[in-house]
Amino acid sequence: MKPESSSSAKNRTVLETWKRLWTTERNDYILVKVQVGREVGYNIYHIPSRTMLIIENDDECAIVINQMLKANSRIMELDEFKEFTTRPRLP
Repeated sequence: MKPESSSSAKNRTVLETWKRLWTTERNDYILVKVQVGREVGYNIYHIPSRTMLIIENDDECAIVINQMLKANSRIMELDEFKEFTTRPRLP
């Protein structure tokens, strides 16, 4: 059996750390699709706190977004998101 590479171990750690975003807390997070020119990217939005989630490490962020996409997390286009965030909050 081959020993696990350090990048595989790191990826597994990242998945374990953030998996709640696409599992147990799935309904609390959405992906906001942003397009600049031909480039498409995603931001992670936390609905209850009405804030964007910032993952400072670009590699970790890419892993998390890819997992959320694989898990069919909710995706909003930017225009829909703007409308969503300007609605009054219900008590």
